[in-house]
Amino acid sequence: MDLRTCRHVFGVRSGHHFIVIAGEYVGDVIPLRDVFGLLFFVTVGMLLDPAFALQHAVQVGIVVAAIFVGKALIIGGVTRLFGYRNMAPWIVGLGLSQIGEFSFVLARTGLSTGSLSKDTYDLALTCTIVTMALAPIVSGMALPLGRKFRGPSSEVLPALRP
Repeated sequence: MDLRTCRHVFGVRSGHHFIVIAGEYVGDVIPLRDVFGLLFFVTVGMLLDPAFALQHAVQVGIVVAAIFVGKALIIGGVTRLFGYRNMAPWIVGLGLSQIGEFSFVLARTGLSTGSLSKDTYDLALTCTIVTMALAPIVSGMALPLGRKFRGPSSEVLPALRP
């Protein structure tokens, strides 16, 4: 990328002119974003210990289920407290129930400081990878499962209004 492109990508220019010109550079930025995303997931995959995952499959399954259920209940409850009803808490709760990427940093720091044992680190890493892999599937199933449990008469659009 040349200097002009970098200025626009990093937002040095401001105002209306930036919005108009930034569209020219989307084609240059998207491949770079994809490369960094690929690099992140390849690096995470190299950290995974498949032997640990296979030996502790039941424990990993229980922890992953507890993460999904626990976070879905907490986030769904908070969404309900904000006044959303019907299907919205269910969809938001399941959509945000995976563990985020920052947990890799926390687990690695815990391992390097001696706060986490190697087995605990491997469990956290494996569960994080599994929840990230299952997140699109769980999010995609949220609405159909919600409709199945609530029945065919449930309305979705009124749930989106606070």
